[in-house]
Amino acid sequence: MCFLLDPKDAATLYYDFFTGGKKVETGSADINLDGKIDDKDKKKNYNFVVLTSDVTFSCANSFANTCWDNGIKIAGIKSSGGSCVVRYACAADGFPFQYSGCMRESHKADWSNCEDGAPVEKSLTLDQMYSNTELAKAVNELFPAP
Repeated sequence: MCFLLDPKDAATLYYDFFTGGKKVETGSADINLDGKIDDKDKKKNYNFVVLTSDVTFSCANSFANTCWDNGIKIAGIKSSGGSCVVRYACAADGFPFQYSGCMRESHKADWSNCEDGAPVEKSLTLDQMYSNTELAKAVNELFPAP
């Protein structure tokens, strides 16, 4: 996602609901591939939209919410949710397993939970999401010509 934002602005927030601890993860990218991260790697004028549906969940929900929190537009159907970090453990006999951890993704503005899915700015039906004509119309509505 760093290629869509100013590298210093890309952030994902996590909240530990047991301890109340907060964690902010930021990222940056060498967008122009010159070997260094600097002012030349700033956001370009992309008309980028993330499509979500009711089967967008878990990590895809996390991606959609992070995009929404960072000003990237969402179209489609509200995602299904899922915001907890996956943890890994091992039983006494060595059997590995995964479980939902106590850290959950949070919204930038107020640290609220992302569990309920990513909000959409442009609602689309599944038929519209699979129609190039309807997608183009939605993008044009989200990014009107100057």
